[in-house]
Amino acid sequence: MKFARIGLISGVQAEIDAFAPELARETEQVGALAVQRIAFEGREVAMVCAGIGKVAAATAASLLRLRYDADLLMVIGTAGWIGEGHGGLFLVEDAVQGDFGAQRESGLEHYTAGSWPIGPAQVRPFTPLEAASALPRTRIATSDLFIERSEERRGGKQC
Repeated sequence: MKFARIGLISGVQAEIDAFAPELARETEQVGALAVQRIAFEGREVAMVCAGIGKVAAATAASLLRLRYDADLLMVIGTAGWIGEGHGGLFLVEDAVQGDFGAQRESGLEHYTAGSWPIGPAQVRPFTPLEAASALPRTRIATSDLFIERSEERRGGKQC
């Protein structure tokens, strides 16, 4: 079976609690993380609330892959919205790290995560597995910075 073991990561516990709440859960404490396990449609699912931030998510992803042998890692939860349109469900087509770069007089010059912010800015988005889905596709800008000022949402440099 393709993707027999799935790892779900969220930043907020309520997001994990909302996934298949009717199913019985087994909880295992692994260090500071509580891993909940369920059987869902013939698959083993290990779920963890990592907390907010990319480092927390990467730690949880490593745990789910190495300890629970997850074939597929998914991030579930809610996200803010920048731009025109409305909310809903989306398939994330690619992702960029929106708060990494060099702060210059002209503003933040974005760089690809893992690169050194010297020289001309370059952003290469992460591209996930191709998925067959009727959901609308979107790009997500991941960030540990919450954008609350309208001028930054509208007029900032595009990721």
